[in-house]
Amino acid sequence: MSLTGQRVPELCSVTVTNTATSLYTLLQTPRPNIQRRAQYLQLQLDLSASGNLYIGNSDVSSTNNGANCVASQVHQQFAFDSNLILLDEIFLLASVASQQVNVMVVTR
Repeated sequence: MSLTGQRVPELCSVTVTNTATSLYTLLQTPRPNIQRRAQYLQLQLDLSASGNLYIGNSDVSSTNNGANCVASQVHQQFAFDSNLILLDEIFLLASVASQQVNVMVVTR
């Protein structure tokens, strides 16, 4: 069940810079009503990207990350129970000034 103003799944794009920013913060512009928790998350560094996307916690860097994606690669996270993925605990960092990341978030 989704709340008023929400879509399931949420599909949008965000711009990631070379400053680590939480995914939840990045999603506030295109989807201001998005929940902080998710059951499924997919992040894709756009096909036109020229650098890397680092995915991690608040201390994410090029040498400290949970995932490192290049153009068109997809990173997925699954929570087999209800909404265990915390979007404000996932930080994104681009290796260059500005990269488009395509996002799919499923909540229940």
